[in-house]
Amino acid sequence: KYSRTISFSNTDPYYNNLLARGVDLNIATASSGQIVIDEPDGRTVVSESSLLGDTTDFYNVYLSSAPGAAVYVTVSAVRTTQQEQDGSPAGDTFLVSTDGVTWQRAIVLTFNAGQSGAGFQQKVYVKAVDDTRAEGPRTAVISHSSISADAAFNFVAVRNVEAKIVDDDKAGIYVEESFAQYDNGSQVLEGAGPQGITDTYSVRLASAPSGTTVVQLGFDSLELSLSTADGRYNAATRQITYSAGNWFTPVVFTIAGIDDGVRENREISPITHTVI
Repeated sequence: KYSRTISFSNTDPYYNNLLARGVDLNIATASSGQIVIDEPDGRTVVSESSLLGDTTDFYNVYLSSAPGAAVYVTVSAVRTTQQEQDGSPAGDTFLVSTDGVTWQRAIVLTFNAGQSGAGFQQKVYVKAVDDTRAEGPRTAVISHSSISADAAFNFVAVRNVEAKIVDDDKAGIYVEESFAQYDNGSQVLEGAGPQGITDTYSVRLASAPSGTTVVQLGFDSLELSLSTADGRYNAATRQITYSAGNWFTPVVFTIAGIDDGVRENREISPITHTVI
């Protein structure tokens, strides 16, 4: 893994020699990173119920250089703990597949001699098991191993995929920040456009409630403003009201920074969510 730093050169004294966050790179070469794992949107997320999102996801696997012999890559989905497997109700994680139809605990990908690059990539589909155990959101690992008569690809290190599983059984509040932003968090810049930057995030319940459920939001209105077109949010009371019929539909908020005209360092301003 490599990191590239970024700095500014400018006649403005506030920007000259200012350091910015760098860019992390994973570089595959013929002698390092022979088997490439590519998650198209940067992550793998599956939901136990289609009400909460996609129940399947996928990522790609390919070789960084041409092998001299066939390469066999085993993809293994980790199971939940033995205690959860034997519990009542029993718990589970996910399954994997090469075609999105037949699901198994483990699969084998075959790359023939000479096959390399994204043109020969193979998809690995991931599907959450819809159990009835209340586990809450969690992350489980998909591991990879290789065997080949080509020593450059035989038993080489291959990174894991950490798949996020969205549970639909445990009560709670599910808050999802915009993945496209820095560090999978919410980041805003004070002021109106084009200088000002807004961000979005969503809030919904994690499982079906027995009746009406109210979520109270808390934030510093001197630092942030929240807005949404969703009628379930009352801006005056800062409350979201969910029913048994719409708990799974997220309320999407736009976050904006309040332009106070004061030159400040970057700071963190929390937004809290509480069931009342």
